[in-house]
Amino acid sequence: TLDSVAFFTNLGTLYVLKVGDFPASSGYGDPIQKTLKFKDGERVVSCFGLKTAKKESDKVQADLFKLGETAPNMLNDGEIVTLVSKGGLGFALTLEGLQGLKRSGKREAKFKEGDELVAVSKSAPKLALFSRRGFGMVIKGNEVPLRNAGAAGVILLGVRDDDHLVAAIGFGGKCKFKVKVDSGNEKELASSDLTEGHRALKGNRVFPRG
Repeated sequence: TLDSVAFFTNLGTLYVLKVGDFPASSGYGDPIQKTLKFKDGERVVSCFGLKTAKKESDKVQADLFKLGETAPNMLNDGEIVTLVSKGGLGFALTLEGLQGLKRSGKREAKFKEGDELVAVSKSAPKLALFSRRGFGMVIKGNEVPLRNAGAAGVILLGVRDDDHLVAAIGFGGKCKFKVKVDSGNEKELASSDLTEGHRALKGNRVFPRG
């Protein structure tokens, strides 16, 4: 109950809510807009656990979690994440002052009109990018520029006019991605099947239409 959850929204805003402040509810729960000060049309696109600093008395638990360093869904203050927009723009950001955020949140990314944040990933040696129409590519993590809060970023994936980015996943070594297609079926894609290239390229089709 001392830990928190960090929420990133499509408007590029970061909110933090302590687990102990989650409303007591049953069934489907309560709308998060009742607890955090969302704007019209704002919705969550990604969330991470945020662990509090552990005391020496919590050594066993701290060793188990390693303060979130090895878990893809855990963050620490001072950690670097990659934010990517629907139009394929993105940048890396160092998260600071997370525990002190107010319920009105903090604007971390600003994209041009019609664009919005769609993916947030912990920074890693490689970044896999996927589009709605089945195009994908891997770029090196060091090709993602580190910016201050409020940046618009650079083109990471050259998204076609009739397409948009849907996922950006940081990884190291070899891994597999699970993809759900329009039919509802799930397929696995090995990282070795993705073309590695430089940022701003359009990538290759990794799945047929559908």
